Amino acid sequence: MGSTRVSEDERFDDVVYMIEANSFEQLMLWKENDERKGIRKVKWEQDCLGYGGVIGYMRSYGCTKSYPVSISCFFTKLNEKRIVFYEAVSMVVNRDMIRKWIKGQCPEGTPNCDAMNFHQCLSMVREFPSVNYKNINDTGNGTRIIDGIEYAIPGCGTACGAANDCCRVRGHLGDHINPTGYKWPGYKKK
Repeated sequence: MGSTRVSEDERFDDVVYMIEANSFEQLMLWKENDERKGIRKVKWEQDCLGYGGVIGYMRSYGCTKSYPVSISCFFTKLNEKRIVFYEAVSMVVNRDMIRKWIKGQCPEGTPNCDAMNFHQCLSMVREFPSVNYKNINDTGNGTRIIDGIEYAIPGCGTACGAANDCCRVRGHLGDHINPTGYKWPGYKKK
């Protein structure tokens, strides 16, 4: 865990993705997924018990009063992988403080994105629905080792990490990891 861990909520322990999204953005992401067909639709299980509170205080220059910085977190399982949606809910917002706090609650190295880049999270949970996220190892030479099996990964040259969606949008139909059996264009197991 990160050194700023203050939450007693154990749901943070197995989070594989953090998404900054307000309640409306969460609703629209759920609706978009609900309208998908076939393999593009992910299993979505909402945990209705959220987590929230004051994570710190901020004082304005020349002001003696401190203002609380508060967040709200909601947990969801996508294809059995736990993700957390979080948003600032206080009048005063310090994004740097919030990012540091949320990263301190989740396992080290947990990816983070906003609602606009939610496709990155979907790519990860679609590609590895039965694989423990911690058992994935990028070799750095165009392959990824998952539970001891080496797979080719796309070489589209982007830094977004969203292998399948990113490459399809950009027209790069390279080698795609998919241990689930569905053959993306250009898929091949090494």
